[in-house]
Amino acid sequence: MLSKTDGRESLTETISSDGRNVHTHVLIDPEFSTNTKLQQFLNDLQTHKTRDGARLRCSELPTEQEYVEATVSLNDLKAALDKVFPDETKYLIVTAASNDGLRGVDTRSPRSMSISDELDKASHAFFGKSNNTRHFLNENRYEDESIAEKKPVFDGSDAHSFEDLKRLTGDEANFETTWIKSDLTFRGLRQTLFEPKGRVHIGEKPTVLERQEQDATRFIKELRINQIEGYKGTSGSWFNGVSIPFNPELTAIIGNKGSGKSAIADIIGLLGESRQHEHFSFLTDDPQNRKFRQKGFAENFCGELSWESGTSSSTKCLNENADTLKPETVKYLPQNYFENLTNEI
Repeated sequence: MLSKTDGRESLTETISSDGRNVHTHVLIDPEFSTNTKLQQFLNDLQTHKTRDGARLRCSELPTEQEYVEATVSLNDLKAALDKVFPDETKYLIVTAASNDGLRGVDTRSPRSMSISDELDKASHAFFGKSNNTRHFLNENRYEDESIAEKKPVFDGSDAHSFEDLKRLTGDEANFETTWIKSDLTFRGLRQTLFEPKGRVHIGEKPTVLERQEQDATRFIKELRINQIEGYKGTSGSWFNGVSIPFNPELTAIIGNKGSGKSAIADIIGLLGESRQHEHFSFLTDDPQNRKFRQKGFAENFCGELSWESGTSSSTKCLNENADTLKPETVKYLPQNYFENLTNEI
């Protein structure tokens, strides 16, 4: 953050009819935000305030009041960032959308509209509300009719004290809950720039989590595979204490050849009593391709599926077959099934 007082920096540019400055924030990757780099950034960033005819830099502002009064131009901000952090993936410029932000633009002023668009173009994301989301996902929002990038909107807590942190619960009036689907890292936050619609949701609960609650018996929570008690490891460790949690939007398993994709898929199919067991490629009984299911291997490992509803499948050892008398809880279409089908066609 740029300002010592409230975590915001006011830009020199104004777009509202009452002349209010737009607030913006700079989020810097914690791995690169060393004291040296941050001090260099504040030394390089010039403000609109002057002393003896020279513009004061952020590091030269003597009092807290002058921090409150100072503004920086968008061009100066970007120049200082580019100098200290030449790799632009190490920071995010997040501009306010509501209140002291872009949505307060004077729509009667072509100049204000143009400045607003330039601030939009320079920003990676925005702090706003759920009613701002559609605007910043609209590719036709610029006055010059150029194609705009879709950008994420976050509803920040604007916390300036420990007491303010209760806003993070989403129960505080005017502070909505922001859901972000990513790793809890700066890189994860950057991923929202590429998929703003799919990775950010402002509101009570994302649709997929509502579906997960309503249809909990249809969502796999975890796959567990372990060695049987007494196994000495004579045929290899293969699966030892494996626990794979599933997220509710899993659509693909990606990995190199031989990394275990088919093994996971087949084991899920087996535990879900799939009717396609004859087409399994890892848990196969085909004499020409029988590897793991040969004697001494598969019978030493057992798996279990747990579901979001709290129930679990019956434990199966990997040398067993699907029980066709039980309901099929997983619809599995193995690759071999498609190959056989297309060969017949």
